Amino acid sequence: MANQPFKTEIFKPLTPKREILELTPNNRLAIVLKHILGMSVQEISEVMQISVSSTKEKIYKGREELRKELIKK
Repeated sequence: MANQPFKTEIFKPLTPKREILELTPNNRLAIVLKHILGMSVQEISEVMQISVSSTKEKIYKGREELRKELIKK
């Protein structure tokens, strides 16, 4: 038993992938760009071609949607 490799499959992944897929498309994009790719709000607004304030709103709403999805589980 001392030579058995450590089994990592017993741990859940840190990224709630299934729950992220449940988000509305624009909010999902904003969340992925911000929290997975690490982009700034300014960069996200340029990629999505929306204002900085709209970007902040989508990130906020995406977080709220994600929180609600995670609470369901």
